Amino acid sequence: MLLAVGCGERKTQFQIVNYPVGGGAERFHQGFDECYYWFDGNQNLEVVARRTSQTDEGVPTTQAIHVRTFWLPRPGVTYAEPTMINATVSYMILVGPDGATFGGSGFFSFKEKRDKTSLVGRLELSSLTPQRRVGEGDKLFERATLEGEMVGVRDRKAGTMLANEMHRVFGPMPDYQRKPDNPDLY
Repeated sequence: MLLAVGCGERKTQFQIVNYPVGGGAERFHQGFDECYYWFDGNQNLEVVARRTSQTDEGVPTTQAIHVRTFWLPRPGVTYAEPTMINATVSYMILVGPDGATFGGSGFFSFKEKRDKTSLVGRLELSSLTPQRRVGEGDKLFERATLEGEMVGVRDRKAGTMLANEMHRVFGPMPDYQRKPDNPDLY
């Protein structure tokens, strides 16, 4: 299901590394066909990417990634480094009516074009674990990291439609929850 992609022009592509409980690592690379971004009412960034294809048997397959920031690094204002977390990440795979979703957090940085019509963003070392299944969806990964580059077009309508379709199938992404100030509460 995950295919290798070559080098060339900038495009939305990710590297997934699965770390099975028995040890070792499995590496996958995947390119995505479409990518959209927009800012919500709190100026947090949302980015969605999707790839559609078919299995060898002709079964429709969709892979989607949804990144939602809860704070944005501001050069010269905000101290930020890639080991910090500023986004929730959800990776969804649907094969026919069956699917699975993996979620976690990571660090997302980006540079928007001056005319605010597109951006290039980088997701760095997000950690993902299985979260939800639909039908007979396979648990493809046990513990995984996801990183890569997103080249998106600013289109709130197309992005929201894609995010809503993913939510319809898998349910909404979990909201970011701040840890309580009192360490005895967790």
